[in-house]
Amino acid sequence: MGTPRRRIPDEIVKSLARLQERPEISHSMSTHPTQYAHPEALVETDWLEKHLNDDGIRIIESNEDILLYDTGHIPGAVHIDWRADLQDPVIRDYISPEKFARLCSRHGITPETTCIFYGDKANWWACYALWAFRLFGHEKVKILNGGRDKWKAERRPMTREVPKYPETNYPVPKKRFDKEIRAFFDEALAQSKGGKPLIDVRSPGEYKGEITHMPEYPQEGVLRGGHIPGAKSMPWKTATNDDATFKPANELAKIYLDQCGVKPGTDTIVYCRIGERSSHTWFVLTYLLGLDNVRNYDGSWTEWGNKVGAPIEKGGS
Repeated sequence: MGTPRRRIPDEIVKSLARLQERPEISHSMSTHPTQYAHPEALVETDWLEKHLNDDGIRIIESNEDILLYDTGHIPGAVHIDWRADLQDPVIRDYISPEKFARLCSRHGITPETTCIFYGDKANWWACYALWAFRLFGHEKVKILNGGRDKWKAERRPMTREVPKYPETNYPVPKKRFDKEIRAFFDEALAQSKGGKPLIDVRSPGEYKGEITHMPEYPQEGVLRGGHIPGAKSMPWKTATNDDATFKPANELAKIYLDQCGVKPGTDTIVYCRIGERSSHTWFVLTYLLGLDNVRNYDGSWTEWGNKVGAPIEKGGS
């Protein structure tokens, strides 16, 4: 007699059926997808060099090191400073919809402009800027696969010339999509208590509570180390190759679906220190694996590790 076949739960059957109805997602996504769910969300360096002067696109550089842009950047690229341009200067929050509209108008961006983001650190901060644009509802967004590192390694053109574009009149977004792609403390706490997927994308030392900041970075004022109870450790860079490009879809599926318990039928929350590294993982899960139920907890450990009474776990792997 053969080995009895296990009955697949109805919830998983229904989830897979929904995925198979979507042409952009290949079958067997739950284990080994053969391609990215949204390959159009990535631009390769070779393509971009041939289309630098295309109408309807705006190349945006966003780095951890805000001085890098001035040393040389992709021709035509504008610079968006993650802190000065996207963060409120007083309240720990993002800029208002009115300020976002002015930011886009200043750079000649309209709602129909395709924004191609790139930067240092394997696009860590570029994904953060992209996530912020999505927070305000800008839909046409892409990432340059490999980012600044790959572009420079391939000796593609760089310039110090700062481009000037005619100012546009970007309409003020009617809302920020906080409920859709952003999580807050109470929601992260409920996620933890409910045993639902939580991914901590910081370094292993931060996750274990051995340090309260990234290796070789200064202490940033967090009073307690550790991780949110129940969170799985999966450093953000696990999703990238040595050349800063994203790993193939089947490898990403093994990392997040198999090891982290992420799945289409259950909401997932990702976090790091202030939401910058976790926006990279959010991009991978949302655009490359095609999940539409992932939120970024941008309060992250800076909030959690300072909040009175917040439950903390230490150790683990």
